[in-house]
Amino acid sequence: MVGRPQTISTAAHAVLCVDDEPQLLEALALTLGHRYYVELAASGQAALEKLRSLPKLTVIVSDMRMPKMNGAQLFSESLRIAPDARRILLTGHADIESAITAVNEGRIFRYLTKPCATSDLVDAVEAAIADYEAEMRDRSAIRRAVEREIEGYDRLTGLSSRQRLIDRLCALRSGGPVEEPVGASLFLVELADSVELREGSGALAFDRVMRILAQRLESHFKDAHLLARSGSHSLAAIIATPTQTAADLELLGIRLHDALASPADLDGVILNLDVTIGVVRVCDGIEDARDLLLQAEYAARAARRTANHGVCVHSPESNAEAEYRRELSRSLRLAVAHGDLTLHFQPIMDLAGNCLHSVEALARWEHPQHGFISPATFIPLMEQIGLIVQFGEWVLTTACRQMRGIVGPACPRISVNVSITQLLHANFLHSVYSALEESGLAPDQLEIEVTESLFVEDIDRVCKILEDVRALGVHVALDDFGAGYSSLHYLNRLPVDIVKIDGVFARDFDKGGEAIIEAALSIARKLGFDAIVEGIESEPMLTRVRELGATKVQGFLMARPMALADLTSWLLEFGSATRFGLPAA
Repeated sequence: MVGRPQTISTAAHAVLCVDDEPQLLEALALTLGHRYYVELAASGQAALEKLRSLPKLTVIVSDMRMPKMNGAQLFSESLRIAPDARRILLTGHADIESAITAVNEGRIFRYLTKPCATSDLVDAVEAAIADYEAEMRDRSAIRRAVEREIEGYDRLTGLSSRQRLIDRLCALRSGGPVEEPVGASLFLVELADSVELREGSGALAFDRVMRILAQRLESHFKDAHLLARSGSHSLAAIIATPTQTAADLELLGIRLHDALASPADLDGVILNLDVTIGVVRVCDGIEDARDLLLQAEYAARAARRTANHGVCVHSPESNAEAEYRRELSRSLRLAVAHGDLTLHFQPIMDLAGNCLHSVEALARWEHPQHGFISPATFIPLMEQIGLIVQFGEWVLTTACRQMRGIVGPACPRISVNVSITQLLHANFLHSVYSALEESGLAPDQLEIEVTESLFVEDIDRVCKILEDVRALGVHVALDDFGAGYSSLHYLNRLPVDIVKIDGVFARDFDKGGEAIIEAALSIARKLGFDAIVEGIESEPMLTRVRELGATKVQGFLMARPMALADLTSWLLEFGSATRFGLPAA
């Protein structure tokens, strides 16, 4: 067929032309093909088949008179398959009444009498596309408005979201249109990683406890300017405190602590709620709203260390740690902007296959003044200052590209850690697809690592995203298994391929760690998961976990995290020498 330069990948819209006369189909293709992608069908039934698999379909152009199924009947049938497509009917003078009836019934965008001029047909198709695009824009605007409204509130507690809290703090700091409470203070409530919650009812108990805390917070601060869920384990309140001194704020915090920390009854199971509260004045000289929230979080953690009734009021004059964190936040922003963070790589070994199983990518930051900064410090900091999505996408893309670059098509699987914020971002699946496409890595050579805490946020939503990841052919691993909010009642729901048993159990092998590793390996086998034991640091430790049935291990004994050049050397050495009882791959 000639005269159809547009392809389905290059064209913005697809047009389906239906007519039982080949010459007319050829003419339609020549007329429209240089503007749109054009598909042709010689009958109504053939058109319906094409509709089921035709992407980008915007317009259907059909002749009225065709055997077995006329144009009006085709349009009626096509409503079930392509309800949004615009329909243009080509009709002779004898069929005008039928065409008008079809238009009035709402099935047809426009009809043209035959023979029609080329310019009239092009104008009709362009008008149909313009009408389609306008409707899609309206729908998108409505959807975005609904999403913004939904995103402004936390689904679990019904309180405002973290982003809404930050937006409100920004407005208070800038003296914006928000009605500012005079002398406002931010109270941040943090729930501890409770052993009772971990070993009790798991995620469901945690959800119920967070709802109980939210209800108590609402009851205690009925006149709060804003109440929000500021993190997976924390709530926040902006309160008008016009004349309160630091001692007054501490007293308010103690009263709030007493109201929140009373035991919770969960169907007859009494749980003690271990909460701490950090307090910071909105006018404490902290200009950035995220930094303000950060200081409240530091104060809540400081309250745990000082044991001062579970409350700590931020003091900008004496809080050297807070200043360090602020300086670190500024440095981190510059480091991300200038590409100063790097990736190191740690091999994971397959004992059963006597070979390399995969390589985990780990972010590293060497600060020009403070030296090595632990990921345990700067990764949460990235979350708090809003850099984690940008940085996470860089890690994903760079890890795939570098691994493919040094090893080639036969490279081992590369494992990349993903945070809850990155996973829930609208661009996440696209970033995974783009990293694979740009690097040339096969989907089954990539593994996404998530922690159990992700499932505390919104288990149904997280599971759906991870199912989509696995549908791409990418593996999913559950990191730090056993150390977070483990719950057997939902573990079999998780769309994961691998569980990584936290290294703390290998290091505490003689203090109960052996039993936990053995149980975790058994659970993984019965649920059909692969298992990796982390934290292997000595030959005796390797021998003992092997005896428990471990087939995959990670730790300093096999290899420490290393820079890209060192990994290249290590892979060459591993390929030609026996290491730790593992023959050359």
